Amino acid sequence: MFSIDEFSRLVSQIYASSISPQNWAVALTDVSRMLDATGSAIYIGRGTGRSLMSATVPSEARKSYIEHFYAMDYVLDAVERGPAGVVHGGQELVALKTHSEFEADFMCPFEMDDGLFMRLTVGTTPASVLVAAPKRAEPYDTAERVK
Repeated sequence: MFSIDEFSRLVSQIYASSISPQNWAVALTDVSRMLDATGSAIYIGRGTGRSLMSATVPSEARKSYIEHFYAMDYVLDAVERGPAGVVHGGQELVALKTHSEFEADFMCPFEMDDGLFMRLTVGTTPASVLVAAPKRAEPYDTAERVK
């Protein structure tokens, strides 16, 4: 999938981003590229109070999410309520409310109806990361990607 050198460079970018948050765009772009994803993002907070820290999703998807769909995001709601460090597959989370407006009018059209999702922090203000991908015949959360 990718080399040790690429992985090492990505880990270095992530550590650098924790010190200089403006570097997250580069790190998330590489995460998306390495994992063959539509895009990735980091959110801080919970529910309708969450805010976008950084994202590499298509600009049209970001605009649509901010203007309308953020209040319907049951996928991130589930991640934020769960324990930190657990990687959730997108198909598992999308199945929580199949045929919802969020799935039909946001996730599917923007090819973000699968992926990997994880709460990063404990406490009352969670930080969560998502790697969104299009739904395929095989689930996106392969052992190699989750690892």
